[in-house]
Amino acid sequence: MAAGLGGGSSNAAMTFFAMQKLLGLELQREYKEKTGAELGSDINFFFTGGMALGTGRGEIVFSLPEVEDLELLLVNPGIAISSREAYSLVNLESLGTRPRNKRWFNALEPGIRQKYAMVDRILNSLKEIGAEQAMMSGSGSTCIGYFPDRIMLSRAYSCFRKQHLWCTTVKTLDRSQYQKCIQN
Repeated sequence: MAAGLGGGSSNAAMTFFAMQKLLGLELQREYKEKTGAELGSDINFFFTGGMALGTGRGEIVFSLPEVEDLELLLVNPGIAISSREAYSLVNLESLGTRPRNKRWFNALEPGIRQKYAMVDRILNSLKEIGAEQAMMSGSGSTCIGYFPDRIMLSRAYSCFRKQHLWCTTVKTLDRSQYQKCIQN
């Protein structure tokens, strides 16, 4: 909880899918998205998965072109950050400016990095260890490092485990792989 990984939102979306299957319903996309937006900010993302841009509170989701398979390291410092707090730390004047040197970005990250030095240190360490890019997931505090290969990923994992931080390695799923998972 409060790790920026969408656990509650994904559970809500999966409940929709389970209800459809168990009750033999075919809920219209518009109904799911309207209801999802009423229940939580980023539930709608989990109706389609894949690479996406969330706007508004995160409830308005636009699918983006898929990315190649990525080797990822998730690192969590054990700091619970509520979505409310993360949004309260956003500098609205800089919200529309996307960093030029980043392929992906999270507008909630700068405020969290400023308030929580540990998140800032983890993101900096990920880059120093060899991540092609490091960013915060959702409203934080989990940090993601994108690594070019499994060897560098493994080295980074070992480094953070030695610091007694929770971490795990994962690989991205494209939209079609995600859809197969949720249909089962």
